[in-house]
Amino acid sequence: MITNNKLNFKGIFISAILSFVPAIASGTVIGIIFLNTLWFWVVGITVLGFFYICIDRVPTRLYAGFLRGLPFLQLLKYGYTSTDSRPIITEDMIRDENEWRTVTYNHFYENDQ
Repeated sequence: MITNNKLNFKGIFISAILSFVPAIASGTVIGIIFLNTLWFWVVGITVLGFFYICIDRVPTRLYAGFLRGLPFLQLLKYGYTSTDSRPIITEDMIRDENEWRTVTYNHFYENDQ
């Protein structure tokens, strides 16, 4: 039987690996296209991709999914497509969007109010 500490460590390890590997893969694919500057592309796109993955809270969802005992493919789907750990839109956010137009771009589509 796996103890709680081992399960937590495995969850952290799995979430770190499954968060970092897609970032490395995307940087490598672009780097292969431009072989002369391969490592600049690999490092640059990996850093940007990993930053976005962390901002989107993918490691948190991967860790939670692993602790729930999800199978591998469901774990990936849950980690990268679920909206569980994203912020909930509040009335203040909607008011700010309307005032500052931070998210909506209605003024580009002829329905400016």
